Parts: sequence; C-alpha cells; structure tokens
Amino acid sequence: MVLIPRNSAHPDCQLKFQLKNLWKFIFTYLNSAKLLHYIARMMSMHKYFIVFASLLGGFSVATGQKTVDLEAGLVLGGANYLGEIGGVYEPRPSLLDIRMDQTSPAVGGFFTVGIHPRVGIKTSVNYVQIKGDDAASSDAARRARNLNFRNRMIEFGLTAEITAATIQDLTHEGSSNPSFSTNLELNVFGGLFGVLHNPMARITYDPNNMWEDRYYELRPLRTEGQIEEYSKLIAVVPVGFGLHINVRNTWKFGIEASYRTTFTDYLDDISGQYADPNSLDPLARALSSQSNEYIIALINDPASGSVSNHQYSEGGTYRGNPLTNDGYGTVQFTISRVLKSINKGNSRF
Repeated sequence: MVLIPRNSAHPDCQLKFQLKNLWKFIFTYLNSAKLLHYIARMMSMHKYFIVFASLLGGFSVATGQKTVDLEAGLVLGGANYLGEIGGVYEPRPSLLDIRMDQTSPAVGGFFTVGIHPRVGIKTSVNYVQIKGDDAASSDAARRARNLNFRNRMIEFGLTAEITAATIQDLTHEGSSNPSFSTNLELNVFGGLFGVLHNPMARITYDPNNMWEDRYYELRPLRTEGQIEEYSKLIAVVPVGFGLHINVRNTWKFGIEASYRTTFTDYLDDISGQYADPNSLDPLARALSSQSNEYIIALINDPASGSVSNHQYSEGGTYRGNPLTNDGYGTVQFTISRVLKSINKGNSRF
C-alpha cells in the first residue's frame, strides 16, 4: 500500500509523492525472486483461468467505480516461450521450465473502451520477441541437438478485462473529495489475438565457413520437409491477470502477467521429424540438423547420445514433439491515461 501524508500542502505535491513511492514499490517487488517464482506457478495453472475469473467476478473488497473509462496506454516488459528448444522437461508442462536468460522484450500499446463500470474491451498492438537455444539447456540431449531460434512477432486483437476486486481510497483522500480517490484494482482478462510470426535461426556449426553468421528465415526453407509452408498468421488466446493502481481516475500504473495458448507447433520451426537431407537445399540442410561430434565431446555426457540420435534416419528420428503446441507468456508494466470518464451511477455488479 502506498501512503501519502494527509497534511501534504498541495494536490500536485501529493501526486508527485505518490508516484515516487509507487515506482519504489514496483521495482522493489520486481527484483524479488519470490514474486517471479509465484507468477510462474500461477501462470502454469492458466487452464483454471475461466473458473478463477468467474469466482472473482462476484467478489469485490469495496463497491467498484461508478464510471466507464476511455483510456490509452503503453506496456513494457519481457516475454518467454515454452516449446521444443531449450528447457528441461519433455513435454514442457509449466512456466517453471522457462529460462530467465532467454527473456526477450515485449512492448506495445492499447486503447480500452469501458462498457460497464467493471468491464472494458481492450484493443492491443504488441511487438513480442521470443527465443530459445539448446546450448542454454541443462538437458544433455537437447544441448547435443544444438538447435536455436528467434521469433519476432506482431500481435493484434481484443481482450475483455474484468475488474474482479477493488480496494478503494488507499490514501484516504477520497473522503473529502471523491475525485482524489486512489484505488488498487485486480483485473483478469482473456481474448483473441492474431499474430504475425517469422522464426529465424543461426548456423552455429560451420567448419567450412560456408555461411554468414546471421539469422536466416526458417519458414520458407521447410526444414522438416513439409509440402507447404506453415502459416505466417496464427491465432492465440491470451489470458492473464493484472494489479493496477488507479490514481484519481486519471493515471493508471500496474503490472500484468499473461500466457498465450497457441494453435501451432512452429513458433520455433520444430515439431516433427528430421527431414531427408537429400530433399532439402543446402541452407535448409545446415539449419535443420546441427548436432556434431565436437559439441557432443564438449558435453561429455552419455545422455547426450551420438550424432545419429540427432539426424535423419530411414526409420524416422524426432527432433521435436508433434503432440504439444508451443506457447509463450509475458510479464509487463503498464501505464495508461484516462481520456474520458462517463458516470453510470451506482452499480452493484
């Protein structure tokens, strides 16, 4: 809770003091390993989101705001992914399997239209990058596979946001002037995004110096011998929760955690089996299988297997898991400005 002395001289001074303490509060808890671990555990249970939202939808610490808002804002934070590359578990069951050193930027903007004092429809456009590297895995077999990827994505779509619980008037200023009230709000949300994605990878094993040291687009190469390229446009379902401080219904500051369920297994370009190298062009061949004797010798672990365990065979060799789709999540700070408030009177919802 952020407190402001009741006898502060001027409302502007109070607001500056409040914002200073708000940022101190946010960054103190951002650096807390316990908070990050807690968020990871909560987000791994995203399949219970609908039940969670339904239960909270009927609860409020105090009667919510009586206005609907039009607001615009920005988000800034990080993203991480769950898929075949990196990590430890197979299949990867929860966000506890993420590697923090693979976190990448996630930024964007949004515009929210209130349709009820506790419900808003948010239009979002985001830039999200995810990446993974078998070299960063603690699993010997994945390190021996030696694949990597980066995917820079553009998200666009709608989410419905519900103010599930509210603690009103944190600074006790609203008793004398309701417009000075500062509230703490817990929101839950879900929706549908379209995502433009384009996985790329580097060639890390090039003993003959045939290739440039840069990222190559993977989708056109059909590295698993696909008949057609997988789609560049996919649908994802974002669900999550956020904690926001609403300062006098003018500025809102918060932190949100969200997980995106996807309907593709190709965010990292890996899903099924190694393709016959004779059916691939030289660049696709170099990118699809990068295991080699040198990296296996460095790993020096029998669990890594041999090169033959990580390349094409006539009987078929899996380089991914086609039974599970990829997913990714974000943790972001938000800042927004209320552009207009419309009084709706008393609301019991």
